[in-house]
Amino acid sequence: MEKKTRVATVVVTYNRCAILKDCLEAIFRQSRPTDCLIVVDNHSSDNTFDYIHTSEFLREPTAVEFPGGEIYESAFSIGQERVMIHYIRLKENSGGAGGFYTGIKHAVERGYDYVWIMDDDVIPDRNALEKLVDFAVKEEELGFVCSSVFGKNGKTMNTPAINPRPDVNGYQYWNERLDEGVVGVESATFVSVFIPAVSVLETGLPIKEFFIWGDDTEYTLRLSRWYPCYLVGASRVVHLRETGTSLSFVEEKNKNRIRFSFFLFRNTLYLARKKYFAHKKLFPMMCWVLKNSLICLLMLDFYKSYIAMKALLSFAFFNPEIEYVERK
Repeated sequence: MEKKTRVATVVVTYNRCAILKDCLEAIFRQSRPTDCLIVVDNHSSDNTFDYIHTSEFLREPTAVEFPGGEIYESAFSIGQERVMIHYIRLKENSGGAGGFYTGIKHAVERGYDYVWIMDDDVIPDRNALEKLVDFAVKEEELGFVCSSVFGKNGKTMNTPAINPRPDVNGYQYWNERLDEGVVGVESATFVSVFIPAVSVLETGLPIKEFFIWGDDTEYTLRLSRWYPCYLVGASRVVHLRETGTSLSFVEEKNKNRIRFSFFLFRNTLYLARKKYFAHKKLFPMMCWVLKNSLICLLMLDFYKSYIAMKALLSFAFFNPEIEYVERK
């Protein structure tokens, strides 16, 4: 009898309970049910904790403390399928990077074959997971596969970067499997990314010190250095981000986004310094950050200018180590 492929779905959330409900409902509606749902709560201060504990899928949970917080475990039935529920509440907000680090580590330690990861504002189509699994299980080597992402307006967003590497004949080969509805990519955002556990064991975990922004780019680029990676066109999700357009630091009005842009600049400069990008060199990236700082200064937006300059001055001292996970 063929062994069943076991999938753990990781959702990272922080203070967005209403959106989280929609995300979890979409996960529970999947045509191919997940075998485990891991919700990593970055110490939300809204009613996320109460919602999880009063929901039908977390009944009489078993609570276990660990150094970073608490894990509540239970089980939930979807038709004839039994889904394990793991709600991990962290003691403090570790950002998206820390949340995915924790969730992926938890899934791989517990022996799941694949990890499907997403933010709490992602709504997967009913067959999104099925399409990812159908493709992934046929591959002998795979870094990750990701879904096609669309905004609330139906326009494409979070588009992954095409794999630009040449084949032995000198031509790029990202299109070699278009007849299967897949495209070769080298990086993606954590908006429906499907990763084999064996790839995590080989390449390590996301860098939690990134906190937010760039952790997904670093991790998927790391995976694609080792293994082929693909976008599966038939797997579709909707990303409910507030704005469906690309981000602009100069035009940004959201105070939290402005404050967290420090991590965007610092982490991007780190990636350039470590030569993750084939087309983005360190000096031009430093000029890009300095340009943003000077434009904001001329606009008399001193706080924004400070944020960019702080990142420019601090990235050289940012040297996190990649951590690895072992099966329990």
